[in-house]
Amino acid sequence: MCIRDRVTVVGDLDADELAAIPTVKAMELHAPAALGDSLAEVLGARVWKRSGIHLCERRGPAPVAEGPWAELQVADYPRMRRFYSEQYPETVLSPWMLELPFAGVVEDGEIIACAGTMVAFEGAAHVGHFVTHPDHRGRGLASRVGAALIGLLAERGFDAVRLGVKDDNSVALRVYQGLGFEIMSTPTCLQARPGRPL
Repeated sequence: MCIRDRVTVVGDLDADELAAIPTVKAMELHAPAALGDSLAEVLGARVWKRSGIHLCERRGPAPVAEGPWAELQVADYPRMRRFYSEQYPETVLSPWMLELPFAGVVEDGEIIACAGTMVAFEGAAHVGHFVTHPDHRGRGLASRVGAALIGLLAERGFDAVRLGVKDDNSVALRVYQGLGFEIMSTPTCLQARPGRPL
């Protein structure tokens, strides 16, 4: 599956098969550590960054969101698009995504912090897009929107909430752990330059 410049592969492929996927733009690949090693070797100089990504999960009662927040709706899409374009331009955001819960903090009519649900299936939801405007960091807004989002998901019957966070993002990991997330695994994350099949 290819969405914009992102390629998602579902199924069991080996490193040679993954490396043969043509891309016209840079790609990010997540793989178990052993496959990540093989894939990095096959991709060679196309890999410009290698890190880990913590896959985290939380279950249980939702934390309480301290302070005002709002559930963002399709009508909020224009200002969400503006916020993400300015603060997190590499993200994918489409109006249909707002069919699943998003929570935000709005001040003076502008979104200053936001997080949302990327996918939900069979009682589990994967969340992401946690962004706080730089002028408003240090106020606990990521924790607030995270708690609000978990609460919205709990109201809709989702027991498990999952997310991914780069292993070098200790600030975000502390926020997520404060919301009750635990690291389940840490696969390899490879950033690779565009290329043709090898």
